[in-house]
Amino acid sequence: MAAPLDVLVVDDEPKICQLLEQILLARGCTVRLAHDGLEGLSQFKERPANVVITDIRMPKLTGVELLRELKHLDPLLNVVVITAYPSVEGAVEAMKYGACDFITKPFDIAQIQA
Repeated sequence: MAAPLDVLVVDDEPKICQLLEQILLARGCTVRLAHDGLEGLSQFKERPANVVITDIRMPKLTGVELLRELKHLDPLLNVVVITAYPSVEGAVEAMKYGACDFITKPFDIAQIQA
């Protein structure tokens, strides 16, 4: 049996973290939470994750800045960006830096599970 997917969720909204954690745990993932970009980056450096789900707008280090740092550490890392402020520019910027997907809040459970 394959090891569970290790997912690091980085979002400054506790409710979003809890919701993502519930969805991912129900899918059999291992979930770790960080509440800002710097915390997410330090957790990833301590123990790299298989997938990182990050908000774009966060204090200390934005999701795009975090994405750039993570891709520098692991160019093949899957990073999913979520935002309550969808814009074409934000999506393009996130994809340019290597995000594998872009999900807007409120998201549906099927998007996260995919």
